Amino acid sequence: MVLLRESDGQVFLRSDALIELARALGGSWWIFTIARFVPKPWRDWIYGRVAANRHRLIGKSDHCSLPDPELLRRLRE
Repeated sequence: MVLLRESDGQVFLRSDALIELARALGGSWWIFTIARFVPKPWRDWIYGRVAANRHRLIGKSDHCSLPDPELLRRLRE
């Protein structure tokens, strides 16, 4: 489950968290913010299906990748 806590204390879960992450990332990720117009039960149902099948959909890695310096810089801002 994705959980996002903003600096102001606001908490987002599941599909709401992904929409907020897309908004914060900007760039081409903005397209995912359109999902906020889909009813929340539908979004969370889709989120659950993708989460349950993520390894089958995108594969599984034996290790975690380390973020590159640019990503680390963006995360620390």
